[in-house]
Amino acid sequence: MASSLALPLSDGFFRRLSKESLKEIADQIAEEKANKEAGDKSLLDFVEEELKPLSFLEAERKLPFVYGDVPKELISEPLEDLDPFYRNQMTFIAVNRKKRIYRFNATNSLYLFSPFNPVRRIAIKILIHIYPFMFC
Repeated sequence: MASSLALPLSDGFFRRLSKESLKEIADQIAEEKANKEAGDKSLLDFVEEELKPLSFLEAERKLPFVYGDVPKELISEPLEDLDPFYRNQMTFIAVNRKKRIYRFNATNSLYLFSPFNPVRRIAIKILIHIYPFMFC
């Protein structure tokens, strides 16, 4: 009984963004587009249309304590989005040491840099680093 009330371990929430996860998102977008064109309207589609972004997972907000601590190896790294609203959109998040959420577009930046490109990864790390914002 107690195990059913326990929250999942924090490692289960955070998944590193991979090429396979981007392919899954692209496949899901293509499937939804095909369903819309075919005119299929099921109860599940109706429920999905009502989905809205979760206010506690907005960009630049602090990660809720329910998610636990982010593993050190995943800080400032591209992660799959936690918000179900964005599951079929090409986005990913990065979390800094202060547990602030930053959301980025997963498409190629400047038509050159994928989310896995070292230049883009370094730019993300610099952007979300806490030291530039300490003096504001």
